[in-house]
Amino acid sequence: MGTEVMERPNADRSLCRPAAKPDRRRRLRRLLASAAGLLLIGPSALLLAAFVVQDPDQGPGGELRALLDKWVETQRIISQEKRDWALGKELMRTRIDAVQREIATLRERIAADEAEIAKIDAAEAELFTENARLQEASAAMVDVVGQLEARTQRLLARLPEPIVDKVRTFSQRLPADPANTDVRCGERFAAVVAILNEIDKFDQTVTLLPEQHELSDGRTVEAATIYVGLGQAYFATADGRFGGIGSAGTEGYVWQSADEAAKDISRAIGILENREPAAFVRLPVRIR
Repeated sequence: MGTEVMERPNADRSLCRPAAKPDRRRRLRRLLASAAGLLLIGPSALLLAAFVVQDPDQGPGGELRALLDKWVETQRIISQEKRDWALGKELMRTRIDAVQREIATLRERIAADEAEIAKIDAAEAELFTENARLQEASAAMVDVVGQLEARTQRLLARLPEPIVDKVRTFSQRLPADPANTDVRCGERFAAVVAILNEIDKFDQTVTLLPEQHELSDGRTVEAATIYVGLGQAYFATADGRFGGIGSAGTEGYVWQSADEAAKDISRAIGILENREPAAFVRLPVRIR
C-alpha cells in the first residue's frame, strides 16, 4: 500500500509537464501568421497589433513588436519623404515657371534689340551711302574752292587798303597752295564767303576815311578820302589845294593827281561830313 502511494504523485507530475510549457515554435508560428494577417489588413491594424503585444522583451512577441515599430517608422519616413518631395516638386515647378517667364521676357527683349539693331544697320548703311556721296561732292568742292581762292587772291590785289585791312583776318586763312593744305574744305569756303561778303558791303556804300597820300611832288599829306564803292575814290587836303583820284588796277589800287578837282572833292567831303548843304557835285571818273 505504501509503495503505490509514493509512485502515484510521480506519475501525475509526468502527465502535467507538457501542459505547463507549451511549444514555443507553435506559438511563434501563430504570432507570425497573425502579423501576416495584419499586414494584409493595413497600417491601422499594425498599430493595434503593436498595442496587443505587451512586452518586447518576452520572447517572440517582443521581436514582433520591434519589427512592427520599425515598419511604422519606415512608413512615417516614407510619408515624410513624400511630403517633402511634393513640396520640393511644387517649389521646383514655381522656379521653372519663373525662369520660363524670364526667358520669355529676355526673348522679347532680344527680338526688340534685334529689330533696333536692324534699324541701326539700315541707318548706318544709309549714312555710309550719304558719306560716299558727300566725299564725292567734297572732292568736286575742293576744286571749286581752289578756283575761288585763286580768284579771291587776285581780287584782293586790286582792292584799296581799307577793305584789304578789314578782311585780313579771313584772307590769312586762304592757303598759299590750295592743292597742298591741311585746312578743311569747309573752312576754306567759309573764308572765301566772308571775304566776298565784306567786299560786297564795301562796294555798295560811300566810305569817308582819313588817310595819307603822296602828292605829285613826292610829299605825303593828310587828306580826307571818299570811296564810292570799289570803282572810284577821291582825296583832297583840308585847304582844298591838292586832290587825287583812285581806281583799281591790275597791280593794286592806283592813285593819280587831280589838283584841278580838289575844290569839288573838298565840297563833296563837306557834304558827307554835314558841314555843307546837300547838292549835286561833279567829280571826274577815271577807269583803268
